[in-house]
Amino acid sequence: MPLDLLSDERNLYSIMPYCDGGELFERLDLNERFSETEARYWMDQILNGLENLQKNGICHRDMSLENLLVHKDGALVIDMGMCLLVPYCEEDPTMCCGLGRLGRRHLIRPQGTCGKWIYMSPEIYRNEEPFDGFAVDMWATGVILFLMLTGFPPWERACQTDERFHYMTAGYLVQMLTEWEIGLSSDGMDLLQRMLFLDPKDRLSLDQVRAHPWMVNGRREHPLGLK
Repeated sequence: MPLDLLSDERNLYSIMPYCDGGELFERLDLNERFSETEARYWMDQILNGLENLQKNGICHRDMSLENLLVHKDGALVIDMGMCLLVPYCEEDPTMCCGLGRLGRRHLIRPQGTCGKWIYMSPEIYRNEEPFDGFAVDMWATGVILFLMLTGFPPWERACQTDERFHYMTAGYLVQMLTEWEIGLSSDGMDLLQRMLFLDPKDRLSLDQVRAHPWMVNGRREHPLGLK
């Protein structure tokens, strides 16, 4: 949260806590790629941040390695400039957040093409139909995981004219990574595929990602030697 808000005649200044580790993107750039143990560690941090947003009914829309700051070996989600409140209806006493009781989640009307091309979901890229805000953020998180595990982006843009996008989102991601001899575990590749399906309804939710064998089986591991 901001430590203070200041303003002058032209600008509003948000004073934020200092993060000593820079962007997670910079850390990945220095290492080229992360081991699966280290990627799992950061993935858990990212999911913690997303879970906090989802509990408050917020869609980030610009999840990326550049918008994750590192502080004392923890990751913080930043840059809320594209956030949207997710529409809900029908009060449900079993769900609650800072906005009050939450019921059934609704889709969000197209808001324009926004975000970084590599992380942008296909529904945001097309900007034609209502979208699930949480599914958009989980898509971007899948791209973040892909970058951490491989050291390179899965595609340039989320459109069918991009050949790698076309095949990976059609269910051939595991086959492609296997042929490229990236050296990832079968569970790691399976998680990537399930987070990066073309249809948002086919993608894993946050809770399903947490319950995936790749996350569960390595949960007790710690990435010794983090720099």
